[in-house]
Amino acid sequence: MLPTLTVAENVMLPMDFAKTLPSGRRRDRALELLERVGIADQADKPPAALSGGRRPSAHAPPTSAANTSR
Repeated sequence: MLPTLTVAENVMLPMDFAKTLPSGRRRDRALELLERVGIADQADKPPAALSGGRRPSAHAPPTSAANTSR
């Protein structure tokens, strides 16, 4: 995760590179992925603001973000 981006922006980054989802839909998709791991309420915080127990959860959504076949 890039420390200068929010958690949601970090999740959207692979979507930006893959360009498989319209830019207007990427944040919605990022929030869906963050909801799956229970940290959607942390979307607008920097990764460093997450508690130690929540940080591993923040790494899962970016790894599946580029797969937008849903």
